[in-house]
Order: sequence, then structure tokens, then C-alpha cells
Amino acid sequence: MSSDNPYQPPSSNVEAARSADASIAEAEDMRQQYISHENAVRSIGVLYYIVVFFAALVTIATGFGALERGSAEAAGMAVGFLLLTALYYWIGREIRRLNRTGRNVGGVFSALGLLQFPVGTFINSYILYLLFSAKGKVVFSDDYKQVIEATPHIKAKTSVLIWIILAILVIGIVAAIAIPAFMSVD
Repeated sequence: MSSDNPYQPPSSNVEAARSADASIAEAEDMRQQYISHENAVRSIGVLYYIVVFFAALVTIATGFGALERGSAEAAGMAVGFLLLTALYYWIGREIRRLNRTGRNVGGVFSALGLLQFPVGTFINSYILYLLFSAKGKVVFSDDYKQVIEATPHIKAKTSVLIWIILAILVIGIVAAIAIPAFMSVD
């Protein structure tokens, strides 16, 4: 027979519940403190995906050109573009996942991008800041990954201004591609 009293009121560990609540509150505070930086870092991954899209177009065009001309040099360039495209995709994915290896490889590419004066210098300087600043180190830490797992309900909010700028940028890119194509149809 069991020594437990079936008529005894249930007991609970109130201190453990309070500790868990305090831990979640701490994680929520930390996530709120770093969420804008986290969002900016993840947007670097999106920039890499955009580069992958355009690099894939160049790879396809180079590959078709190599087939058309039967040029081994152009085929080699297509393979080189394909490898570079795959590397950029990997870097973008790893940065979006907040993986330190992706951060380090992306940092090397951004350091090389500093040589693309003037626009590349500004963009890559900002990317390097996001990746390697004090906040960037926190966002890429294992502790912060645990904070993200503990706070899935906290989401970053993108401002309307950013969406408007993005729409203008996309319209500009489409216009830059489409207008010359329509002009040469004559």
C-alpha cells in the first residue's frame, strides 16, 4: 500500500513557477532589446538572396552562351558563376539562421566589398557593423538562440516606410531592366 494520503491537498512548487516566469520575462526583455538588430541582420541574408537571383540569371545566360558558341572558356565561367551563386545562397541562409560561420564568411565578402567605392563601401561598412558590433555578437550567440526559442511569440515589425522604400527599389530595378528591353525592340 502507498504511504501517500489520497485526501491530502495537492502541492505545487510555487517557487519553480515564479522562477520560470521570471526567466521568460528576462528572455522577452532581451529579445525586445535586440529584435531590431536581429531583423537588420536577417535582412542581410535577404540581400544575399537577391544577389543569388541576379547571379543565377548571369549563370544561365553565360551557360547558354557557352552552349551556343561551344566555348570552353564561357563554360568555365558558367561553372564559376554557379559555384559563386551557391556560395552566396549558403551565406544568406546561414546569416538568416544567425549562424556564426555564415557571419564570418559573409564578413570576408563584405570586407572585399569595401573596395567597390563608393556605394559598395557604404553598404558593406554597414553590413560589417551589423555583423560584428556588440549587438551583432549577442544576436549570433548561443544564448540568444535560446532566447529566440523561448520567445517565438515576439516578432519584428517592419515599418511602413521600409515597405515603401522596398517597393520603390523593386519598381526601379524592374524599370531599369524593362525600359532598355522595350527600347531595343524597334
